[in-house]
Amino acid sequence: MKRIVLIILTFFSVFLFSCDEEKICCTPEPSWISKQYISCYVLPDTLEPVIQKETNSFCIALLFNGELILSGEDLFYTRHPLFDSISSLYNDNTWNRKSNYDNKAVAYTVNSIQIISDKDFDSFCPAGNNLIEKATVSAESWGDFVLNGYPEGQKDYLRYINKLFSDMSKAERSLWREGCRIYLPYPEQSGTYNFTITVTFEGGKTLRNTIEAELPSASSINM
Repeated sequence: MKRIVLIILTFFSVFLFSCDEEKICCTPEPSWISKQYISCYVLPDTLEPVIQKETNSFCIALLFNGELILSGEDLFYTRHPLFDSISSLYNDNTWNRKSNYDNKAVAYTVNSIQIISDKDFDSFCPAGNNLIEKATVSAESWGDFVLNGYPEGQKDYLRYINKLFSDMSKAERSLWREGCRIYLPYPEQSGTYNFTITVTFEGGKTLRNTIEAELPSASSINM
């Protein structure tokens, strides 16, 4: 009887160990010690705009999609050939502390954003004018932290930027987490507007897309 019990206990021990081993092998590490703070870059090749209406303004949310440039420090992915060169571009090579999967950034600094309407937006912005001058741009950026050499005492590594694009420093336009949100007032006249958005990155990479939006007038919102 004791022999049977021993066999059963041994069987379950092996079974449980196998399950734990499988779990360990198939579950990515949540973090690791790395020379780089940023563990993954998005090499942008498409621009996905989405219109979101709010109470006193509307938002054009921009998402940059593209190939993932991974550090390969997890259990499943190999290091991408471009990872080291992009990290060196931002001098992100002396972190030597924990990094993790959340530390993902757009690979290129944003140089300019252009938003062109196909019809007059208001008396100051006729069709063809760049509406970015009227917009507030919001983005989450690692740039200030990484480009300034990981300042000691800086608690918010990921900074929330919310200002005119023209007022953003190069660091604030760098290492955006995924994209940005562009807030604009409603136009003078209600109707269907087609906005062509062009984003140009440092190095010359340009993405463009057009989105249609049915918008109320500013006067109807403020009544």
